[in-house]
This record gives sequence, C-alpha cells and structure tokens, in this order.
Amino acid sequence: MELEGKVALVTGGGRGLGRATALALAEQGAKVAALARSLAEVEETSWLIRQQYGVGRSMAIRADVTNEREVIEAFDTIRKRWSGVDILINNAGDSGATRPLTSLSLAEWQQAIDVNLTGTFLCSREAFRDMARSRWGRIINISSGSASTAIPAMGPYSIAKAAVEHFTRLIAAEGALIGVVAIALRPGVVDTRMQEDLRSRPPDAMPPELRAIFAAYKQKGRLVPPERPAQMIAYLCSDRARDVNGRVLDAEEMEALLVK
Repeated sequence: MELEGKVALVTGGGRGLGRATALALAEQGAKVAALARSLAEVEETSWLIRQQYGVGRSMAIRADVTNEREVIEAFDTIRKRWSGVDILINNAGDSGATRPLTSLSLAEWQQAIDVNLTGTFLCSREAFRDMARSRWGRIINISSGSASTAIPAMGPYSIAKAAVEHFTRLIAAEGALIGVVAIALRPGVVDTRMQEDLRSRPPDAMPPELRAIFAAYKQKGRLVPPERPAQMIAYLCSDRARDVNGRVLDAEEMEALLVK
C-alpha cells in the first residue's frame, strides 16, 4: 500500500494498459480517476476498482485530452472531490496514420501530435500545478521504442513519442526542486486494442512490410500482457523511483529495477 492517500489520474483509462494501470495503482492504495473519451469504458474501470478495493476509491471522467477546456474541467472535478492530483499517468495515445510521409494529410499528422504530445502537455500542466502545491508528484509518460527507431510509415506516432520523451526530461528538470518526478516508460509491445487496430487495417492504409511486423508480434507470441507494465508503472509512482527522475526506461531496465 505504498500509494495510500495519493490521488492518481490515468488517461486512456478505459481499457488495455490504462485499465490495468488504474487497477495496479488502486491495489497500492491510491484513489484513481480513470479518464477517456468513452464514458462507458472508464465507468467499467471505476466499477472494477470499487468491486476489488472498496467504495470511494475511484472516479470515471469523460474527456478528450486534446481539448484544453475538457482537461481543465476534468482536473477541477478531481480537485473538488479529492483536493488534487498527486500521480498522473499519460497513457492516452493514438497510433496515427500508417503511411509514408508523402501520403500523409496535415489532419492525419496533427491528430497523432495532438493526442500523443499535446494531450500529454495539457494534462501535465494541470497536474504540475497540483503537485507544486503539495511538493510531491509523479508524472509517468507512456512512450514507445519507435521514439528512437525510424520505422517507415510510422512517422507521426514516432515523432510525437520522441517529443514526449524530451518533454519528460523538461518536467523532471522543472520539478526536481519541488519533489516532482517525471519518467518515460517504453513498455514493450503491449497486447491492447491499438495492436488489434494496426493488424486489421486495410491494405491501402498500411504498407505490407509494416503489416507483417505487427502480425508477427501476435503470431510469435511477443505481445506483453498489460498487467506487467502496469506493475512497472505502479513501482515508478512510489518513493523507490526517485533516483530515476528524468529517465527514459524500457521494459528490460524496469525489470532490473523490480528485481532490486
């Protein structure tokens, strides 16, 4: 129960890694607000937390992380009920269009940047304000190995995640003197709906070479159950993770930390 008394917000908390993370944080004693565009999905996450960890420990919020007004209102809702956010998990993401750069529309480019990067900024800005008041905070940004690997036809997503990693370093630098720790985690290829979507895209929406990569993850059993990286995230929210402030960690590095 290392997170007893803490308030956590998990974006993209209605399914997959977001839901698993919300449950892992609740298991460690945190009160958890699950946020997503689908109210039905986050209500189910909230219900699961209540069933397993008790009434009054969860909240469901419908909001679009790319909408500034909705993000501010979401944080205000949490503040009215639980005072403020101590832990922010920026998990909401969008794989974006999977076509070569010359085939991308500006709208497709902007969509991936907005969800993966601007949404992370908007939520982090609001959370940082709460954390500065309490002089304690954890911001965990979900990244990807594609942030450092040039994968053809994954441009918008990869570039957004690379920016998220440097944004993490910026938060860590600004928060170091007031007890705010920021870490980016590359959780591996997690078995989520995003992977299902990528495998099922029509031929005109993805080059065959890229389709083969995502199909192989499934066929070769390389997909990671979301519960494992969720445990890693819960660890990063504890006081034990202070020494990795500003780091970008991959799954292997996290496994080594968990063993210590």
